[in-house]
Amino acid sequence: MYAHRLAGPAAGLSQQEVDALCAGADPGLTDERERVVHETSRILLRTGALDDDAYERAVTALGEAGLFEVTVIVGWYQHIATQLAVFDVRPPVQP
Repeated sequence: MYAHRLAGPAAGLSQQEVDALCAGADPGLTDERERVVHETSRILLRTGALDDDAYERAVTALGEAGLFEVTVIVGWYQHIATQLAVFDVRPPVQP
């Protein structure tokens, strides 16, 4: 979560939202598109697919191109997470 704690505020998330996301809690997002991206990402990470209802919610909120982008980003992060785990890459020690 090291890099995400730095990047979240730069992307416009409040510190409370970043803390909730890092804790795996509901960040209380108020923007519909952000809520759908969060929900869709969690489902993809948990199950690897979307059921018909989740797919329809995502396409309605994001469009097919937007859903495609979410799947690319989630897949990319899974790829990077695997590499970090295999090579035991850890964040820098904080003073």
